[in-house]
Amino acid sequence: MANKNKSSKTKHNTQNKRRAIVFVSLIGVLTFTITLLLALAPAPLRPGMSATLFSANSPIQAEAGAGLDLIFRTDRPIKPGRWTSIFIHHSRTPDGNAHTVADPKLGARDHFVICNGAGGADGEIQINTRWTAQAPAVPPGGVSSIDPNCISICLIGDYDQNQPTPRQMDHLRRLTGRLQQQFDIPSARLWMVKDPKTVADAR
Repeated sequence: MANKNKSSKTKHNTQNKRRAIVFVSLIGVLTFTITLLLALAPAPLRPGMSATLFSANSPIQAEAGAGLDLIFRTDRPIKPGRWTSIFIHHSRTPDGNAHTVADPKLGARDHFVICNGAGGADGEIQINTRWTAQAPAVPPGGVSSIDPNCISICLIGDYDQNQPTPRQMDHLRRLTGRLQQQFDIPSARLWMVKDPKTVADAR
């Protein structure tokens, strides 16, 4: 009888040890998984940086206007008459994206950035927080001022050296077309690079 009780007690202790080992192992696996996920998680966006990205393979490549309605889902409501013109300029850099062309102190200068394949996917439209916050654009280098009601779009590239890529121009046409349609902006209020060596002033 004593041997039976001893055997039962030993078996019970063994089961408890196994449960403890399994529990500790489970905690260890969960801790490792959480640590790994935190390590792999992207860093939060800094103020003034790009908030939303449309890659070149997104629905923006579908028929004109498709997928572009996402740009009107802003953090601040868009007030009627808020935007009355569009200014398009180049970054004057061979490559880049919304992060690299941002001002170190002011953050994003433009509302939208369209990449050329070097620094971002070719034709990728990057939406800056300046747009989602419905804040005025900051004049780019060489431009003294920009109307606070003007939407600013920066095409990555140096037009003194090369023309925009076909995909950049395609996505630019779609973006400006949708903005003009939404805000009733006439073509006469759309200012852009007239020549590879000339940037139109945002009057």
